[in-house]
Amino acid sequence: MKCERVAEDIFVFYSDLYAQAAAGIILIPDGAIVIDTLPFPQETVEILRFVHDKGVTRVRFVINTHFHGDHSYGTYLFREATVISHWACRDALARVGEKRLAEARKQWAQEELAERQRLHQYELSLLDLTFQHRRDLLRIPGIGPKGAEAILQARRQAKLRDLSALKKLGVIAERAAPFVLLDGRRAAYQIAMF
Repeated sequence: MKCERVAEDIFVFYSDLYAQAAAGIILIPDGAIVIDTLPFPQETVEILRFVHDKGVTRVRFVINTHFHGDHSYGTYLFREATVISHWACRDALARVGEKRLAEARKQWAQEELAERQRLHQYELSLLDLTFQHRRDLLRIPGIGPKGAEAILQARRQAKLRDLSALKKLGVIAERAAPFVLLDGRRAAYQIAMF
């Protein structure tokens, strides 16, 4: 993999394994921002090593510019980072991500064993934070104007990981649960029977 420094604390990585795939790193005082993650885990691991070799202890954010595998497959390796993208990217990953990953595994099943084993490490990693407007949040049952503002404020500070976090923000979490992802997963909730 090739690494190019484009400015102070800004680097671009070019894949040796997949044509025209690139990722970026921006080093910030309290961590790093990763822009896209490359298609193969071993290259994403090289990016992680590079960040740590620079003395940076954590990746704060991963930005997926779009849902294609060469931009998003390595996202799962950044478990502590907040993943950011446009809502359409998250929607496309949710709709077709698992299917495309299964197709890639099947396509590459003919290739060398080591590469096949690496590909089976992948997990689909849905986004924690999508660029949404207040109006989008207001469309979700259980989220009113105050709740929408509270969510937007809270997401600037940390991930919202479970329904109790939404409740603390004044959201009627049971109503919102079927329509939201928390920490990249559907919220666990009990459907009301009566």
